[in-house]
Amino acid sequence: MTRTRHSASEIASPREGSFVNLACNFRWNTACRAFVCCCVAIILSGCETAPPGAPPKPAPLDEPQPTHLPGFVWIGGYWHWDGTQWVWIKGHLAPQL
Repeated sequence: MTRTRHSASEIASPREGSFVNLACNFRWNTACRAFVCCCVAIILSGCETAPPGAPPKPAPLDEPQPTHLPGFVWIGGYWHWDGTQWVWIKGHLAPQL
């Protein structure tokens, strides 16, 4: 009977396509996916948006109303929902129709 000598690298590393190699890859891929999912969850938890049903802040008090001008009407400022947040639209003079 003849003996075959194997090098240490052949003994220590599993063959490509072997069950051990596939199991290690599966565990590594699962761990990577879990890590990526956790990172995404942490990043997205910092995103904060007000739902459209939430009331806007009170109107700013520093908006001056100009004196009456003939042919113009004052349109007061108001809050507008732009899809992600409430935005204050300043008051302005508009031509009277």
